[in-house]
Amino acid sequence: MQALKSPGHSLLNLLPVHLGAINQEGKFVLWNPASESVFGYRAEEVLGRMTPFDFHADPEEAKLVLETTMEKGFFRGLVRLKRKDGSIFPAHLEVVRRNDQSGAYQGMVAVAVDLSPYLEGQRAVQESEEKYRIVFDNAPLGLFFFDREGNIKTCNDALVRIIGSSREEILKLNVFELPNPKVTAAAKRALSGERASYEGEYLSVTSGRLIFIRAEAVPVYSQGEVIGAVSLVEDITERKLTEERLRQSESRLRAIIEALPDMIFRLDKDGVFLDFHAKEEDKLYVPPQEIIGASVVDLLPQGLAQLTLEKISRVLSSGRMEVFEYQLPSRLGGLFIYEARLTPCGPEEVLGIVRDITEQKRMEEEIIRAQKLESLAVLAGGIAHDFNNILTALLGNLSLARIFSQDNEKVQRILEKVERSCLRAKSLTQQLLTFSKGGDPVKEVVDLKELIREVAEFVLAGSNVGYQLDLAEDLLPVEVDRDQIGQVLNNLLLNADQAMPEGGLIRVKARNVEIDADSRLPLSPGRYVEISVRDQGVGIPKKYLDKIFDPFFTTKKKGSGLGLATAYSIVRKHQGHIMVRSRPGQGSCFYVYLPATEATLVPGREEPLLYRGQGLVLIMDDEDMVRESLREMLFLLGYEVEEASDGRQALEVYQAALAAGRPHDLLIMDLTVPGGMGGKEAVREILKINPRAKVIVSSGYSTDPVLANYQRYGFCGMIAKPYKLDELSQIIAQVLNNPCKPHLNKGEGCGR
Repeated sequence: MQALKSPGHSLLNLLPVHLGAINQEGKFVLWNPASESVFGYRAEEVLGRMTPFDFHADPEEAKLVLETTMEKGFFRGLVRLKRKDGSIFPAHLEVVRRNDQSGAYQGMVAVAVDLSPYLEGQRAVQESEEKYRIVFDNAPLGLFFFDREGNIKTCNDALVRIIGSSREEILKLNVFELPNPKVTAAAKRALSGERASYEGEYLSVTSGRLIFIRAEAVPVYSQGEVIGAVSLVEDITERKLTEERLRQSESRLRAIIEALPDMIFRLDKDGVFLDFHAKEEDKLYVPPQEIIGASVVDLLPQGLAQLTLEKISRVLSSGRMEVFEYQLPSRLGGLFIYEARLTPCGPEEVLGIVRDITEQKRMEEEIIRAQKLESLAVLAGGIAHDFNNILTALLGNLSLARIFSQDNEKVQRILEKVERSCLRAKSLTQQLLTFSKGGDPVKEVVDLKELIREVAEFVLAGSNVGYQLDLAEDLLPVEVDRDQIGQVLNNLLLNADQAMPEGGLIRVKARNVEIDADSRLPLSPGRYVEISVRDQGVGIPKKYLDKIFDPFFTTKKKGSGLGLATAYSIVRKHQGHIMVRSRPGQGSCFYVYLPATEATLVPGREEPLLYRGQGLVLIMDDEDMVRESLREMLFLLGYEVEEASDGRQALEVYQAALAAGRPHDLLIMDLTVPGGMGGKEAVREILKINPRAKVIVSSGYSTDPVLANYQRYGFCGMIAKPYKLDELSQIIAQVLNNPCKPHLNKGEGCGR
């Protein structure tokens, strides 16, 4: 009944005949405009008030019509009806019983045709038929009639448009021969007296056009027998395509949502969750099944819930997105930082997207910390450079003082202590430089046993932790940067010390090992020295073992996360390997592998050997005290000296000496001159003038790559500040007495 009364059935309102329907109680629920003109009653007078008995001239006739319809399902025949003014007229009446899908009685639908006009003549009949034809042909939906054999006998223009064929082609069709079995099945049901429907694809056999249709077919009776059926056809192709596009869009949206790591949800104005999606459910504050239908007040801590409600109110009132951050633990443990974005989604809803930014925040903190450390590194490098210049002058003068006071044993002892202190300070500045710049290792053959003893004694002095050394007597020598490997040992021993705040024992072991091709260690086959540092601390959890050498990773409240990362970097630059083994509660053991060398370890001398010589030496350094100390040491060694404070002045002095016929036998140049030309630039110009010039580079930045690869830059030797007199004499003698064969990089200098 509701369907008959819907706006979509305005076609029925155009019918020029009475159309009415009653409900189960016998009250009229449908009364079309034609009924008003036929009977004289307006719809509001009839609907819900009057019954069929009010319109029959004979109550018995009305009773017969109702009983026949209830019994057979329909009634068709001539009756005598009465109008509001009491006049009686003949009518053709057809009544159909209405059932629901289960067969339960719902009411009746009646069509009454006033036969009075037809009695007035054939002209009136023709006019009525014309009206029916107009309604049929101008209906917005497709209409066609087919007989009991399935032949289509007539169709309207709307069907021609829907099918996409001519009327002539359609009228040649038989519904039983259509390729869609569901369509033919619906047609057969209609011819058997049922109301049938079909919705789905339809391929036109005449045009080949594939469309989507919704069709309904109702039987047509004559004298109680089905003589055919009328079918109503609606083209729903566009609706189906729209539904499919919507389905695909929803599917794509769902796929996007499923792929996103974010939490996505909808909240109403009161903070109640209408939808919720989260990929990582383990991070949620509450179980996911408890969220939809619950309020933020019920689920979240009070402060966060209140903040969320305020943001919802602001979003709905302003129409603008609100962004805020908050911290929330997960129900399984762990504190996370989130960024929430709320945006309007309808008049009383907001869409929320929440992203876990814990890692982002950690990275931001690490960047800030790295920037601070970078600034600190620059400062440390500058301090170390300046301090090395001071130590250079100090060690130089100490060397001179020891020579000039050889007859005074007491003074010698004092000067020796001062020299040891200076050398300890040199070690500290080297660590500062390694921290500030890293740099390529400046390698020399080193006795690891001696180095391990020195570092252990220095690091653990005053600690409540004891240490035990197990160093193989036949330990092979290694070719390493002494200061850098010293820093590795320093960091490992400090780590072990800090792992045992209540005290304990650190065991340091060094032995020779052979690495073959089957070894799991990422090392080339060969001989190595293995150093192990074992503590009795709390151990390292398994989840941290893979991160222990990452920069800035630390489990200490005040740690920088650089100690082990620096050690890892240094060992790798020495073609070695560092690893850790640890179990919670059983301590940790760090292993360092360094390639053994075939070179012979030169034993240290009780008394340093001075190599004296002669010749003209040009020294260039921006520090007056360094030049003064270096000048005096060179005088003592037998050399003549000329000085320059920067590279530009050194070039002038060098060219003047050449012009005078007294070329310099050797140049000693400071690598870096603030605000002026340093040794790296000056040596290029010197070699352009004299490709056979011999130049030694010196720098307080002992980790500078130029020192490790000095020959590539045109230098014949290098000496790192600070240095002693004997070290200076040795490098000078080595350069002057041997041919210089640097491997110049293109653009770094000129050939000899």
